Amino acid sequence: MFAAFVSIPVWLVFELFNLRLQNWRYHNLPSGLPLRWLGYGLAFASVIPALQELSTLFQTLLKDKRIPFPRLKTTEPALDGLMVLGFILLTLCVVFPHLFFPFVWLGFIFLLEPVNYRLGLESLLAEAKKQNGNRILCWLLAGLTAGVLWEALNYWAGSHWEYTIPYLNFCRIFQMPVFGYGGFLPFAIEVFAMYSFLGFI
Repeated sequence: MFAAFVSIPVWLVFELFNLRLQNWRYHNLPSGLPLRWLGYGLAFASVIPALQELSTLFQTLLKDKRIPFPRLKTTEPALDGLMVLGFILLTLCVVFPHLFFPFVWLGFIFLLEPVNYRLGLESLLAEAKKQNGNRILCWLLAGLTAGVLWEALNYWAGSHWEYTIPYLNFCRIFQMPVFGYGGFLPFAIEVFAMYSFLGFI
């Protein structure tokens, strides 16, 4: 229940960024505002639970395997540097959206993972420090799987979204340009970081 509740404000963060980016638009929405916002709420509430369930599925499938991961530095200067990088990425995508729109799917990883690590919260950075890539891989796979499922369901829906990206807006699979699917991988990591952080506050 908590995951579904938190999922709504998490996705609204990306909706806020999209006011500037204009990467996706909704079509054929119900004319009545109560029904429209109910639909928004149900759809947005499903994001984190879907990713969690898919991640758990992949963790079960890979439970007997250990995926190596390069050791990352977690010194205080390194963590500060990651946070600064996250802030820069998010700023660039707002100031120059036509060029740097993909950074919206990366910025919160660098901004929040160091915070979660320092606070002792659930953190993929902590997993990387142990050179264990299993959980990271499972969340990446969850992101891609969920993205394909969402886009497939969206394609056949009456009310749907359509994604448009600058200079890569071709070769569509459902309503999404093929390169757009790459964004679902870091998006899942961002969701993990944001959920962990919001669970703390």
